[in-house]
Amino acid sequence: LRRPDLPPLRRHEPFRRARGVRRLDQGGRSPGLGTPPSRPPTPPTISSASMSVPEDLTRRGLCYADNQTAAEVSEYREKMLNPPCRDTLTSEQSLAILRKMREGRYAEGEWTLRMKMDMQNANPCLRDPIAYRIKYLPHGRTGDEWCIYPSYDFSHCLINAPYQNLELYSSV
Repeated sequence: LRRPDLPPLRRHEPFRRARGVRRLDQGGRSPGLGTPPSRPPTPPTISSASMSVPEDLTRRGLCYADNQTAAEVSEYREKMLNPPCRDTLTSEQSLAILRKMREGRYAEGEWTLRMKMDMQNANPCLRDPIAYRIKYLPHGRTGDEWCIYPSYDFSHCLINAPYQNLELYSSV
């Protein structure tokens, strides 16, 4: 029953408005659920509180800022090579870049924040996945307040971690 916090690119106002409309049976319950209607649970909205998570992970050396293109990310993942920024930037430098990303000082795709995992993992998706990226599109709930957004892989593990026990979840 969770409504995912989709990237702003996929949010369309008519769809967003229509999501809240639910049909009820004569007893005032949602058909098939047998419960009174309520607002479906949603992931936390991006806020200064949720921004503390990537800052804390970066400060602890578990995330790093990366300026590779999408093609370079794929190539390094295929070859199981550490990205250059992974080993050359300090936590303080990555944290400074993350803050500049949040302030809108970089273009889309210029920098990302990646989770420092295992580039030798048999699963390519677990080779330093992208946690945050820059998107200059308004969000359905926060408008233009933020220009960096968590990737689905990153936010999904935070939301569902209590319910599942997967390798990606245990890294966060």
